[in-house]
Amino acid sequence: MPLRAEYGDSHLVPRVRTELYDLEADPDEVKNLSGQDELSSVEKRLAEELRQWMKATNDPALMGRIERPPHEVAHWSSFYNRPFRVSPDGTFEQFEAFCESWT
Repeated sequence: MPLRAEYGDSHLVPRVRTELYDLEADPDEVKNLSGQDELSSVEKRLAEELRQWMKATNDPALMGRIERPPHEVAHWSSFYNRPFRVSPDGTFEQFEAFCESWT
């Protein structure tokens, strides 16, 4: 098994809003199929299933912004030696807008 350091920092790059993979043809989830016209019906169906599941389970993400617990903010602020923001790259706000579009 590779060491964590061998994986690099690609996991820190902001991710796209949606992802869709063919897990049989691409089990490592390398090629994101989201946004392809021929798969738009699949994306819409899955988004609706997710929205229904979130409603059924009272997912707090549907209620609006979820603040990080104060102890996490303090930890990451000290770790990076600067004030920690939930989403300096805007990804949290994008997710928030994504959830708001369902309510």
